[in-house]
Amino acid sequence: MIADFDFDFKVKRKHCLSMTGKNKLPDVFAQHPQVMSGALVFKGTRIPAQTFFDHLDRGGTLEQFLEWYDGVTRAQLEAAQEIRLATAA
Repeated sequence: MIADFDFDFKVKRKHCLSMTGKNKLPDVFAQHPQVMSGALVFKGTRIPAQTFFDHLDRGGTLEQFLEWYDGVTRAQLEAAQEIRLATAA
């Protein structure tokens, strides 16, 4: 007996990263097993991306994060926000 499937072929926003966002991934994030136990970090730093996202979730600002964490750039944080919004469910 063949199962009856209902396929939804509509493009889902969370599955589509704008080309500008997709192209920014290598400039924003890095991941290596020997850096922060393989956590996704901001490129050129040991600052986990999750730290930034948790900061935003708790009402923190981009300016505060820049003040508290050396090495990460405003451009990286803005790109991370763009990528996060583009991939949000």
